[in-house]
Parts: sequence; structure tokens; C-alpha cells
Amino acid sequence: LIRLAGGASAKCGRVEVRETEGSPWGTVCDDGWTGQRGLINAMVACRQLNLTWSNGRVLIGSQYVQPGSGNIWLWLLQCAGSENSLMECSNMGWGVSECTHLEDVSICCDDSDITTTTTTPQPTTTTTPAPTTTTRAVTTSTTTTPAPTTTTTTPAPTTTTTTPAPTTTTTTTPTPTTTTPAP
Repeated sequence: LIRLAGGASAKCGRVEVRETEGSPWGTVCDDGWTGQRGLINAMVACRQLNLTWSNGRVLIGSQYVQPGSGNIWLWLLQCAGSENSLMECSNMGWGVSECTHLEDVSICCDDSDITTTTTTPQPTTTTTPAPTTTTRAVTTSTTTTPAPTTTTTTPAPTTTTTTPAPTTTTTTTPTPTTTTPAP
């Protein structure tokens, strides 16, 4: 047995199943309900409900319909598409699940009912941290090494001046001698 619960209409809601008349209702986990596989599972569920599939949708998690309570009866459902009931589809076993009710699957057999759902999605707040600036102190140390000093000692040029000793010229003029014959 199957029903859609918590939706805005009989064509849209959380998928709930029970094994027999009078047994408790439970939910179906959304694992395995994404992509093409999910659409095939939803078409089988709509067929079981005797509803026409008209651009239906799979609503993952509790974003459109509130989570259920009680047991989660089916997990990892894999329908081939020819089944008349979800209970005919491959799954992990009745009552075997590793899911929470936040993963209850919901479907809409007709997409026109999606916009009329009375459950408001929970607002999501995204906090973006302010950009951080990392400042690094950089210490620059400059060591000045004096350039090597090359000292070249060039001896001063030696100037040798040879001055001739002063020449004294003495000219002696002989005194004239007079010779007188002796008497």
C-alpha cells in the first residue's frame, strides 16, 4: 500500500508505504531516487497510486514536505519501470535502512502541484567569512661591507740636482819686474 502525505494535493507529497492493511505507515529513503533511476521509481509510485505521470518530479529530502516519523520501510529502491508497485522493485529489504527522516523522498506525479505546496522550505543562511589579510613583518637587514682598500705606495720621485761647486777663478797678474843691472 502507498500514499503521498504532507503535500498540497493528492498528487504531491512524501512517499509512505505499509506492508499490509492495518500495519503502520512508514517512509521511503531518497537514496537511489536521483537522476533517471529516481524518475523511474517515481513513475512506478504514481502508477501504484493510479495517478497519471505528467512531467512529475522527485523531491529529494525534506525541502518541500516535512519529514515523516516512524519507520523507514524502504531503502535503495531500484525499479525497472515495468512494476505496478514499489514493493516489486529491488531494495535492501523491508525495514532495512541507514537513513533518517531528513532523507524521506517526496514526489509530485504532476508538476503543476509543485508550486502549490504549502510547506515553505527552510531558509538557508550562508555566512561568508570576511576576507582575511595576512600581514607578515619582514625585517630587512643590510650589512655594508667596505670595499677592500688597496694602498699603493709610490715613492716620491727623487730629483738629484748636481750643482757644480762655485769656481773661483783667481787671476794673478805678475807684477812687472824691473831688472837693473847691478852697479
